[in-house]
Amino acid sequence: MYPDPSEFSQIRKVSFSSLFKIYNEEMNNIVEIAPKLCLKALKPTNFEKQNVQLVLKIFEESNMTALNVLQDKLGYPEMFKDTAIFIKHVLAFWQIMDIKNPTKVKVNSVPFSSIDDDRFLFFSKFVQWLDCWKNLKQNKREGCFSEETLFALRQTVNTILELIKSLLTEQNFKYVLTGKFQTDNLEARFG
Repeated sequence: MYPDPSEFSQIRKVSFSSLFKIYNEEMNNIVEIAPKLCLKALKPTNFEKQNVQLVLKIFEESNMTALNVLQDKLGYPEMFKDTAIFIKHVLAFWQIMDIKNPTKVKVNSVPFSSIDDDRFLFFSKFVQWLDCWKNLKQNKREGCFSEETLFALRQTVNTILELIKSLLTEQNFKYVLTGKFQTDNLEARFG
C-alpha cells in the first residue's frame, strides 16, 4: 500500500503480481508491449536483487504502458492502474537522480541550471510522499520500506536538494548533473 503521489489521502495498492500477469500474457508474443520485462527481473536471486539493471527492467516506461493497455483485457483494472502509477512516480524520481549528460533534452534528464527548476518542487513533494507513506506504515505495519531505508532515502533527497542549490548559488556552477553523485567508483574499488 502507498499514498497516491498526487493525492496523499488516497491509498493505492501496488502489486508485483500485475507485472507477472503482463509477463505471462506476453512471453510467447512476437511483439511485446513490455519488451524489457523478463523473468530474471521478476524473480531475482538475493544477489541479483542488488542489480540496478534488473530493477530498471521493472521501473520501465513500457511496463506502465502495458499495465494501462492490458488492464481491461486481463481483468485487473484497479491493480494494474495502481501499479502503473507507482512505477511512474519512482521512474520520475530515478530519471531526475540519474542525470549524467549535460546535453540531454528529455524533460527530467536536463541538468539543473537554476534554483527555479520545477524539479525542486517534485523533490519536496517526494519527501512529503515518503513521510505520508511512513505514517501509513505505522498504521498498517506493512507495505513500506524499512525504517532505515526510508530514513536513508529521505536524507538522500533532502541532501541532494541542498547540494544542488548550494552548487548553483554559492559555488556558481553552470549546471548540476545529479547522476554524478554516486558511489560506483567506491563500490568498484572496495566492493
